[in-house]
Amino acid sequence: MVFSNAVPSRLVPDLEAWLSGGGPGVRLRLADTKSTATVHIVDQRLNVHYAIGLTFSGARAQLSKVKSSANRCHFASLVAGPGQLDARLKLIGQRGDLQDPTARSVAATVVAACNGAGGLRALASAPGRHLPPDMRLETARRKSKAAYEGEVEVPGGGSASMRLKVTVKRVEDGEGSHTEVTGTLPDLDAELAELLEAGGGDGSGGVGQRLCDAGWGARALRAVAAFVEAANAVLLGEGEA
Repeated sequence: MVFSNAVPSRLVPDLEAWLSGGGPGVRLRLADTKSTATVHIVDQRLNVHYAIGLTFSGARAQLSKVKSSANRCHFASLVAGPGQLDARLKLIGQRGDLQDPTARSVAATVVAACNGAGGLRALASAPGRHLPPDMRLETARRKSKAAYEGEVEVPGGGSASMRLKVTVKRVEDGEGSHTEVTGTLPDLDAELAELLEAGGGDGSGGVGQRLCDAGWGARALRAVAAFVEAANAVLLGEGEA
């Protein structure tokens, strides 16, 4: 189960600071961080698209994956006279081996550029300095993710607390940057998986019927409401100070 809400950009730093320690009713800790990037390169001569995945350890980039495939099709129409046959041609770039030497060479060039002066931003701002003449940079997108895990107290929920995971992801590309904040309730995910495995309940009083009741949705709503109320109490309080 995933929940999300709009968070004004000016409040994101305060939200992250609160997530690092939590507060009354919410206990969270930073569980994991990850920084990745995806660079899309087009070989204009062969009409081939390369998707290059990178992971970052500090400021250093490492290749995580590379894929190549035919790029967008090129079309040409031959229009004949009245009553005559028209023709439409479609040109598709082909590669027999998706991990061909060209793909690996392009990936190595991108990694070297990202580990050079200016890093990924330098590659994105001046791709012609780094890429071969026939190569064109389509997009370069970097993502930084921080995952927080802990518990939220659920008033009247029949249990003292419920596990909670919140992910803050920053995305930066040529159009600017934005932040995505999402949350999940792992306990409810496990219950839902159990429910699906039981076939949704057969009316025999088994696992499916036990989970498929009004209380299941109520627990989810109470947990999300408790988290949002706690976050708003902190963020709005700091915003008014």
